[in-house]
Amino acid sequence: MSKLTLLAVDDNADSLELLKTVLDSSFNVNVLTATSASEAWQILTQVQPDILISDIVMPEEDGFSLINKIRRHQNEKISNISAIAVTALPESELDSFETNNGFNKLIYKPFDFDYLIQHINEMVSPY
Repeated sequence: MSKLTLLAVDDNADSLELLKTVLDSSFNVNVLTATSASEAWQILTQVQPDILISDIVMPEEDGFSLINKIRRHQNEKISNISAIAVTALPESELDSFETNNGFNKLIYKPFDFDYLIQHINEMVSPY
């Protein structure tokens, strides 16, 4: 079994570190982190990770902009990446989330790590 690569994107460095620590201890996965959409884009195009976990609200470029750029990429490994959005926004602000957003799943902060791990497992079951 090859080791999966997961890219976690969040402008909050503490949240990223916690996520990385939990995922490192739960999976045979290489966890990469980015604190902005532009940093994530650079990693995505160079490394081509298997899974993306991205915050939605970030300064300069948000998670929706990032995933839209990803879904339009010519390389299918990049454009077809399994992607989970995480957000602290209230549900009422994301009424249209299920349509045309590009993410496979939405998880609201604060979230239970077991819940996140369950969804990651579902995405990587073929591995």
